Amino acid sequence: MNFIKVSFFTGLLFFNINIFSQDVLLFNQKSEYGQIADKEGNIYKTVVIGNKVWMAENLKVTKYRNGEPIPTTPKLNTDISNEKEPKYQWVYEGYDSLLPTYGRLYTWYVTQDGRGICPDGFRVPTDVDWASLITSEDGDVVAGGKLKEEGLKHWVKPNQGATNETGFTAIPGGYRENDGKYYVHGFRGYWWSSKNNYVYIAWNTSLAYSNAIIEKLERIKKNGLSIRCVKN
Repeated sequence: MNFIKVSFFTGLLFFNINIFSQDVLLFNQKSEYGQIADKEGNIYKTVVIGNKVWMAENLKVTKYRNGEPIPTTPKLNTDISNEKEPKYQWVYEGYDSLLPTYGRLYTWYVTQDGRGICPDGFRVPTDVDWASLITSEDGDVVAGGKLKEEGLKHWVKPNQGATNETGFTAIPGGYRENDGKYYVHGFRGYWWSSKNNYVYIAWNTSLAYSNAIIEKLERIKKNGLSIRCVKN
């Protein structure tokens, strides 16, 4: 949430009041958006990029499609590095005010659960889905800029190359390390791929504040990353 400071004079004293203002994503006003709802009633904008329908917001669910909970750790900074295939979700550093805009961070193992986490008719994207998106936007050197939300409301300066011409509206949700520490909120966004490529590591797609490149990176599966879903 953003704060607006309002000052007024009563004739004797000045008072300062912090008023909450709604933090909203800066969607591309020229894009045509649809919408989809998950089982918890969260509503997400969707957008067509290339030949696929993508969610234009990060996933927020705390339950699988069958209604069973996706747990979180007992403490915000619980170290899960010694757990085997942990399935957890978190809000970045526990700031609930970030949830409506940035969604939740999930371990990769959650993406593999057969109960499903995406809204009906949607799934966690594969490497092929991400590659198709990148190809449709003229390659990895420039595609990142076409996906990133414009401006500096959520991205750290300079948010290089950001145009959001696709309507994807990518934001920098950062990530949670498996030791319980949180990093690079405002600087980078990371989104899981569903591909099981290594024993302890999986692919993700990443965007940075400092360039327009879209990167394919490796992260430990026990880390918490954002998720965007794509239509089946």
